[in-house]
Amino acid sequence: MFSSILTVCTSNMCRGPLAEYRLKQLLECLRVHIESAGIHALASQPADASVQRVAKENGIDLTSHKARAVTRSMVQKYEMILVMETHDRRVLCEQFSMSKGKIFLLGQ
Repeated sequence: MFSSILTVCTSNMCRGPLAEYRLKQLLECLRVHIESAGIHALASQPADASVQRVAKENGIDLTSHKARAVTRSMVQKYEMILVMETHDRRVLCEQFSMSKGKIFLLGQ
């Protein structure tokens, strides 16, 4: 089992945060550290309003989320990185070659 997971999307305002908070719900009893970041994040921006609405309908509160960009230290720190698209995986592998073995497409 992994003790830390980073979810990565493009802007860190929609899919990444939703995956982060949902995984936190699902894995709460396992004490897995989970966060999210974006490849081209708009730093400090809240989650998209439509995503917040969908999340709320499913018992997830994204109101405290603030977007942040993925960094080398994050890639090094997390044991597993879940991306939303193959493009995200390709970009991370190009920017952070040491991450190749721990990046997976969500749902893979």
